[in-house]
Amino acid sequence: MTMSRHVCNECATRQQCALRPLVTDPAFEGHAVHERRLDAGGSLLQQGEPARALHAIKVGAVLLRRNPGLGGARAVGVLGAGHVLSLRALLADGPGTDAVAVVPTRVCEVPLPLMRPLLPSRPALVAHLARHQVRVTETLADWSAVARLPDALSRVAAVLGLLAREQGTRTVVLPARDDLAELAGCAPETTSRALARLQRDGLLRREGRRHLVWEGPIPNLGKTQGGGGGILSGA
Repeated sequence: MTMSRHVCNECATRQQCALRPLVTDPAFEGHAVHERRLDAGGSLLQQGEPARALHAIKVGAVLLRRNPGLGGARAVGVLGAGHVLSLRALLADGPGTDAVAVVPTRVCEVPLPLMRPLLPSRPALVAHLARHQVRVTETLADWSAVARLPDALSRVAAVLGLLAREQGTRTVVLPARDDLAELAGCAPETTSRALARLQRDGLLRREGRRHLVWEGPIPNLGKTQGGGGGILSGA
């Protein structure tokens, strides 16, 4: 992991930056935005540990793991570029999940002590951050909808489609074997068999142990109904 001071007005993604309303605020002028670079597997957040900054994913994707107190931490979703993490820390709560980079990832960070004094007098900023919290909630709802799909093949296919969406490319880097299985709600062996079936059916191409090209659909899980058909008609 490396940290560097980030110059926002020189950033190629400044127009799409999730932190833009904050860093362009005159009251924030002169304060530091830091860019953190994580290798794959690098830790960004730990559940229960104090959060010190707001994190905007600039490039890459992070895997979220949550420990509900029943059997240890489990993978619950992957969030890609444009998502903002640690919003709950503005309410003095620590991170609700662990967050680990799936691929090399760059994250812009703003210290929470600089933000909290601005919020009471910045309703537009509060609304902007609330919209980003809604986006995180909706993305996690998509991941939870995978479990409502009726068969393992459709669940694994949905996970691959969501990974492609969150990583912003159909050339997908897979999480670790057990994390992939947890995202799909399947045993690791079942997940491996489903991947082999999808490869035989021409929906994916393997490019090494953890890389593949997903040729299948990007699922609309918001319309998934429990007990309905799988996302792969005829699969």
